[in-house]
Amino acid sequence: MEFLAFIVPIVLIVLIIAYIVLTVAVYETATNKGRAAVGWTFLSLFITPFVSLFALHILGETKEKREERIVEEELLKIQVREEYDSESSSSN
Repeated sequence: MEFLAFIVPIVLIVLIIAYIVLTVAVYETATNKGRAAVGWTFLSLFITPFVSLFALHILGETKEKREERIVEEELLKIQVREEYDSESSSSN
């Protein structure tokens, strides 16, 4: 009985920490996908964070976030190409 009295609080603490970590993951995922992070975080408190994460992954990025990511990727490609071209021309 003493063992059970020792283990139950530890298991509860671990579960609470896991729940908090998953809720933070929901917030970060919502932010990265251009969704309302605070709303999804509150939703994950009422339903499980697993369901919220699953729904966020199913929904994917918003159109605005996708366009923003594409523009950033294209600018990065241009920057890398310019650096590569300047290194190639200086080595010749």
